[in-house]
Amino acid sequence: MNCRRRQLRFHPVMITYLQRRHYAPAGRPLRACHARDLLEQVTALCHYRGVQPTITRELLDRACAAYFVDDCKFDAARDSKSRPHDD
Repeated sequence: MNCRRRQLRFHPVMITYLQRRHYAPAGRPLRACHARDLLEQVTALCHYRGVQPTITRELLDRACAAYFVDDCKFDAARDSKSRPHDD
């Protein structure tokens, strides 16, 4: 529905990508407003670049980075778990 409003092609593969890359690792719940808000971010980035709005992984990554402000905390927590500790 949100894609149709913005005349964007719906890509089920992109939904899977979003879930695997930006939701599951962070334990982030899906919210009804996310589709609208992320597509607004994608569309704004395309307009800024002067290109036809389309959904790509790169644009979704950038939209998520701008939209989900907790990513920095998540990245730091993930990195600290993967590094050996000096005890």
